[in-house]
Amino acid sequence: MKKRRVFVIKKFLLGLICGLALFAATAAAASNEIRALISSIAVSYHVGGETLDTKDDGSIALNYKGQLYVPLRTFAETLGASVYYHGPANGERAKVEVYSEDDRDLTVRDKEGYVRAGYLERTSFTYNEAGKTLTGSPEVSGTIRFVKSIPAGKELAFALTDKSGKQYGLSGRVTLKTLHNRETSLYQKMPGDLALFTAPLPLLDNLEELELTPVVIDKRDWSFAQHPVEGCACGAGGMNGHPLAVNIDYRDVGSQMKENTPWIVTMINFDDDSHVTLTHPISFTINIYRADESRKIVRTLTTKAFEGTVYRMRGAVQTEIVWDWKDSNGNPVAPGQYAAQMVLPQTATGHWGENEGSETSFTLEDSMQAVSYTDVTKQ
Repeated sequence: MKKRRVFVIKKFLLGLICGLALFAATAAAASNEIRALISSIAVSYHVGGETLDTKDDGSIALNYKGQLYVPLRTFAETLGASVYYHGPANGERAKVEVYSEDDRDLTVRDKEGYVRAGYLERTSFTYNEAGKTLTGSPEVSGTIRFVKSIPAGKELAFALTDKSGKQYGLSGRVTLKTLHNRETSLYQKMPGDLALFTAPLPLLDNLEELELTPVVIDKRDWSFAQHPVEGCACGAGGMNGHPLAVNIDYRDVGSQMKENTPWIVTMINFDDDSHVTLTHPISFTINIYRADESRKIVRTLTTKAFEGTVYRMRGAVQTEIVWDWKDSNGNPVAPGQYAAQMVLPQTATGHWGENEGSETSFTLEDSMQAVSYTDVTKQ
């Protein structure tokens, strides 16, 4: 990993940190107890045209002898820096380091100049070829700066390439968080904004040898995801020699779910050895019905078509399909509980691994597990 440069701090920030250091030193010498008031003063940070209030992130401000002290981590990260704490070791005192996140640290960029990324770290994982087990999940994380806003209809991903530039795959959906750990949308980012990111990576044979490069691509109808290897595999198929399974579940958006239900449809490859590449487009039909004795179907939806590779070891592809709480005639449905069920069995056509010249039919079997429920409130 490249050595990071120490944050160059403006005088007022330097004064604050020095003040904190002196405050801690004198307090330790005089007494083991410090009496300070939790201040009711609202501390706001104005950064890049955005106003950030500490009242929303659990931070507090302390008033000690007329001096206001705010958490160093909140202060520094809001200004675009990272704070690292090192506990006491080898007889030395604990140490705090502050690093800036400027463009000289963000050395990886896309060809079109939308973003710059840096501090790329891959999560540790272990794949046991003999036992066919995967511990951990391949993922990349880091810091990203937006040079230009991402246009509508586009999305950010990370390409896996060799040194010659040959692309072997793409990451899954990039999840963004602000520097004070709030999830944020790709399309809310303005030029100059910084964000932390994570993205799942497919389990390619040469994954650890490949380089990661940000790319801005057309928004995908289906994107890669890694299904937990240790978790329960709820879905249809994935049994009796059929490697592909399909699952449906609603995406929890909390209080945002006012007038619709977003469902996530996931197709999973349960084979431990080989990727499965579908060479003919496949779509899935979903029946939405009242979850009562009538089981009356009120709406039928169809996903966008998928064509491409589903990676091994529970690699998966996902798409979102939104139900607007209306029936097939466009009328709002009555409040109550509804269920969405995949229409199965279904057959997909493609090939195993690199066997491009040998097409195979893959059956996605029926299962009562491929059902998801949602509550429709009063409209």
